[in-house]
Amino acid sequence: MPLPYPECRLIVEPELLSGADNMARDEVLLEAATLGGGPVLRMYTWREPTLSLGYFQQREPWMESSPWSETAMVRRLTGGGAILHDREWTYSCVIPGRDFRLHHPYDLYDRIHDGIVTWAAGQGFSLRPRGVNHRQADEPYLCYLRGDSHDLCLGESKIVGSAQRRRRGALLQHGSFLLQHSPLAPEIRGIHDLASETVLTGDRRSLGIQLAHVIGSNVIENGWTESELSAAEGMRLRKYAALEWR
Repeated sequence: MPLPYPECRLIVEPELLSGADNMARDEVLLEAATLGGGPVLRMYTWREPTLSLGYFQQREPWMESSPWSETAMVRRLTGGGAILHDREWTYSCVIPGRDFRLHHPYDLYDRIHDGIVTWAAGQGFSLRPRGVNHRQADEPYLCYLRGDSHDLCLGESKIVGSAQRRRRGALLQHGSFLLQHSPLAPEIRGIHDLASETVLTGDRRSLGIQLAHVIGSNVIENGWTESELSAAEGMRLRKYAALEWR
């Protein structure tokens, strides 16, 4: 059942983008939602392997050694553990604040993840919610080595994890759909590692359409306006170009 919006805008990025560009564009959409903009679902990929640090995370000493010292890094607006973005599809969605009708913002995790489960089933593989938290006394630095109840798993392996940020009533949620392990972290496996017989016939646009329909009855697919791109470029330079922007 979609959220009570007549439509949801869908942006499918045609090009690979840097971490700073991706995070700036997500924040521009969130800021627009605080000013009355409608819901948006965005699908994107990464120009190079990029480690995104959670909002509260500190840079660690091991990042000064190879290969991490040569790896692109960016700080996210959302919290949680660091994510190595490489062979994945990433989604983000923003929901405006004043007519936000979920019982709780965390309900959006379940609705979006249900949409991913439905799409995956159409591709021939079954994802399931983890359902319980697996907290550790000393949580791993990387998000995909942690266990949250909202995670989507194939077997016991985390395939989809998401995070949120609220601002003046509006809500940003973004998350990663792992396709395959990164050479930088081979222990974090994607669907092609875990289900070698799986062949995705759908692309990230088809997944984006599925998720946009979770939010609105009609999906309006379009690109960025010049003013939005200008705002995102300013945000990138002013904020996300530096890792310690907090």
